[in-house]
Amino acid sequence: MIVAVLILLGVLGSVGVAQAAGGGDGKGGGKDGGTVCADGRRDTNPADGVCARDGGPKKDDGAKKGGDKKGGDKNGDKKDGDKKDGDKGGEKGKSAPPRDPNLVAGTPCTKAAEACADLNAKKAWLIRDGKVTRGPVPLASGGPGYETPRGDFKVQWKNKDHRSAEFDNAPMPWAVFFTDTGVAFHQGDLRSNSHGCIRLGAQDAEAFFNALNTGDDVQVR
Repeated sequence: MIVAVLILLGVLGSVGVAQAAGGGDGKGGGKDGGTVCADGRRDTNPADGVCARDGGPKKDDGAKKGGDKKGGDKNGDKKDGDKKDGDKGGEKGKSAPPRDPNLVAGTPCTKAAEACADLNAKKAWLIRDGKVTRGPVPLASGGPGYETPRGDFKVQWKNKDHRSAEFDNAPMPWAVFFTDTGVAFHQGDLRSNSHGCIRLGAQDAEAFFNALNTGDDVQVR
């Protein structure tokens, strides 16, 4: 009887061990069996969140790829910007319009002139056959209320020792008149304004007197 009891207890113990071993392979898993992660690895401790953390970098990789794509877009924008800048550079690089071929080089007057005066630059030239023969030389012109007229004129007459009947018999050596109102090239003080005439230094006034003849073209700019 005692022997039969011991045999029964042994059989029952073997069944319990077999059930315990089978529980580790079941669907629910046991504490030792764990769960299967997305990459096929077995998580022996689901509580520590290893599977979740392993999945995280995959999302980060995706974000990184997205960032690279955006970065590429920015680079593309930069290229577009360079293209626009290049277009602007092309506009800045446009050459100035060609100079009028009828102008005498270095002057504002045409090749038809024998005498040229630039009132703003305070310079005068003698010209013959479209080429400068003297100048630029300094000049003084009319002040406020006595402005020297601008335009195209012709030499009307000359007087080496002229004196002004209008301004107290003031001397006007080497006078070359080129308007109907008495405006002339003549020797005078370059440090002050005139009453409308174009004053030149002594040597320049003499040179203008000797070079210009009645009917010669005078251009004042």
